[in-house]
Amino acid sequence: MNEKKGQLLSALIGLARASENNECKLTEDTDRIVTDSLVTLAEEDINTRVLEYLLLNIKKEKKRLVPDCFNCSSPCGRTKDYDLSLMKKDGDIIRKLKTELISSLIQIAKNSSGRKSTSYLYKGLYYMGLTDVTKGFLTYFIDEVKAIIALSSQS
Repeated sequence: MNEKKGQLLSALIGLARASENNECKLTEDTDRIVTDSLVTLAEEDINTRVLEYLLLNIKKEKKRLVPDCFNCSSPCGRTKDYDLSLMKKDGDIIRKLKTELISSLIQIAKNSSGRKSTSYLYKGLYYMGLTDVTKGFLTYFIDEVKAIIALSSQS
């Protein structure tokens, strides 16, 4: 993954973390930012202006979802952009599963229709940032995501 894609994925994982316990605050705009960003990750090369636009909108959404985090005197870091170097600590199997997960999330984003499929995007991005996720859990979630993809391709 190149640097631009890494920045975008890192910011998306941070946004997914900010959405945890704030699902009632998610809007169609939030969903569009997430889906557009995931679709952009699939592109061969990301235009710098597009990247800056998406990163700015992700930051605005995070501020809207968790405004207190941006003014916190002792930030915990839970909602900040994810440090992708932490994935190096994942074993080979977990890294491979996370790569498969992001590919599946991109497929959902390309065919996104409705709140249920979009909720999988937030969950999947959140799980991408977990450092203690298990092979079994990721495999189960990826199977769920693939079922959503299969259902959307039948419609």
